[in-house]
Amino acid sequence: MTDWTPSFLPSGNLSGWYKADAITGLSDGAAVASWVDSSGRSNTLAQSTSGAQPSYETNELNSLPIVRFDKDASPGDNLLLADLGGSFEPGTGDFFVALVVKFVSSGTQFVMAKADSGTQGLNLFISGSDFFFRPQTVGVTTNNLKQSSVIDSAFHTIVCRRVSGTLGSEFDGSAFTTDDGSKVNNGTLSNDAAFHIGSTSTQGLDTDMDLAEALIGVGTLTDANMQRLTGYFANKYALTGNLPADHPFKSASPKITPFKGISSGLVDGGLVT
Repeated sequence: MTDWTPSFLPSGNLSGWYKADAITGLSDGAAVASWVDSSGRSNTLAQSTSGAQPSYETNELNSLPIVRFDKDASPGDNLLLADLGGSFEPGTGDFFVALVVKFVSSGTQFVMAKADSGTQGLNLFISGSDFFFRPQTVGVTTNNLKQSSVIDSAFHTIVCRRVSGTLGSEFDGSAFTTDDGSKVNNGTLSNDAAFHIGSTSTQGLDTDMDLAEALIGVGTLTDANMQRLTGYFANKYALTGNLPADHPFKSASPKITPFKGISSGLVDGGLVT
């Protein structure tokens, strides 16, 4: 039996997986020009402008490194991949995004963004001291979810998803505090526009944050895998104290037994517990 990780999600789900502890060859405080993709899709994030590169900070969270974004840098820190292309084209279908992050200051700041001339976008952003999850298509219902008061200088786990046209999100294993209207959101996300972490690049809406890990994917993130993903994050980064008392992975990380036969508990090559 071994620890469950996002690599055990159904084949093809992950479009990009970015772990600060997967970055090699950098010393404490060094600029991050690229961030390797651990999903197997080779969607490495990159930033060639030295003044816009975030920094690599060692031994920040459970003895693990993080990537630090500073919105006061000029032109602002952001890592971007010009085109996720076919790796992230959910259309009106299911998708998910997840983070282990600490937000440092308030103000209108984009955490992650994928937009196409304002017509389509996967937007995770801070407004005031609140976090918003807003997939957006102009002319289509684009309700969002909100988690209040996230500027507290502490690390948290955030998992957002759309399943059958309905949004759902968890902050430290509990549902977001506020639904802004209906959770229905059936806008299409099928453009080939730039994908950004830490900024919108062109609008100056940059983010102060420490990011330990982030992933994005297509397909259905089930309730069970949503719990496993939060449990993986919380146990890896010593954040289990943030989880609710009844969370199934508050006291131990999720596990998987290698595939040995047929079982109703088999998930993508293993028996998950």
